[in-house]
Amino acid sequence: MHRSGVAGAIALAAMALFAAFAGTAVASKLVIKTEPGGEVLKPGALVESQVSLEGCSLWGTYELATNSAGTDRVKNPTSTSVECFGSATVSGAIKEVKLSAKGVQKFKMSPKLALTVPGPCVYEFASFSGSFTVPFKEYPFSEITATGKVNKKLSAGGCTLTKSSLVYLFGVDIFEGEVL
Repeated sequence: MHRSGVAGAIALAAMALFAAFAGTAVASKLVIKTEPGGEVLKPGALVESQVSLEGCSLWGTYELATNSAGTDRVKNPTSTSVECFGSATVSGAIKEVKLSAKGVQKFKMSPKLALTVPGPCVYEFASFSGSFTVPFKEYPFSEITATGKVNKKLSAGGCTLTKSSLVYLFGVDIFEGEVL
């Protein structure tokens, strides 16, 4: 092969490689379905989201705002519940959940999630973020360690300034998600 033929072959290979990567980046979107192989959920469908920490779970039914995008969103709670076992309590609400095709889920809390432990010591969390496996079969799940800041006005003396807690995040429950 002549020099110009080798250079041309290398250039074509480089363009094909670039096109493959560029096409992948543009085409990646998260598609949330009713079940494996089921129907794609339409915006407005109701889904459940949940945050669990320190023996407490905060969950609710939310509206799927976007689906089949690079980042899908869940917001507008229609109902919320809290259940605790043990001595801790929580209050607050999940305002919005963002799920990305890259396998990252972000929970925005409003008002902040307030974790109360004996003392009493009140620790606040404004948001949570964690990675999940794509595709997921039942729900995007993340296990993270998050650090809350003490609310001095609501806490007794002697509380530590921060508290780290193991947190479980469930972005949308009982659905399948895949990247297309």
